[in-house]
Amino acid sequence: MVGHDVGAVVAQYIAVIYADRLQSLTLLSTAHLKSVGEAIVKYPEQREAVGYFETFQTPLLPEIALSRSGYKRLKEIWTHSTPQAIEDYMKSFSQRGILRGAINTYRHNARSILRAEANPGIIAVPTLFVHGEHDEALLTASAETAANYFSGSYEYVSLDAGHGLIEEAFESTYSLIQDHIERH
Repeated sequence: MVGHDVGAVVAQYIAVIYADRLQSLTLLSTAHLKSVGEAIVKYPEQREAVGYFETFQTPLLPEIALSRSGYKRLKEIWTHSTPQAIEDYMKSFSQRGILRGAINTYRHNARSILRAEANPGIIAVPTLFVHGEHDEALLTASAETAANYFSGSYEYVSLDAGHGLIEEAFESTYSLIQDHIERH
């Protein structure tokens, strides 16, 4: 199983609940939730980096801000995306309810993560965690402590990229994922 960002959050819970059904787990840009929560409490810079979690708790305001001026702010997030990828994203996010649904994933998860209460449990599935050194949301301190929450084989790899590993470092990310799957 491979998950990026919120997909990696979901993948962590699946890996704990259905460990016997998974061959391996790859987390992209999201460390074990418990380590992220602890870093938010311990490091002011990490709490600031995920400040948008708190902003997203306000009803309707994030949707209005991100969709204003033809989704200008939302498009600015995708600095490493191709024009075609941005067009594809916009086809999705401009549909009724899609942007709200995406923001709601943060609304649902943010409260427990910000209070360091989110904890899917110890993950026994062989895991690869790939982190971008320049990730704006997950700082290195959060990434480096994640190993404490894995009982199976665990590998941490840091790439010269930001949060969008697939777009910013596709070849390296793909190669790491492929190698991890083949080994397990």
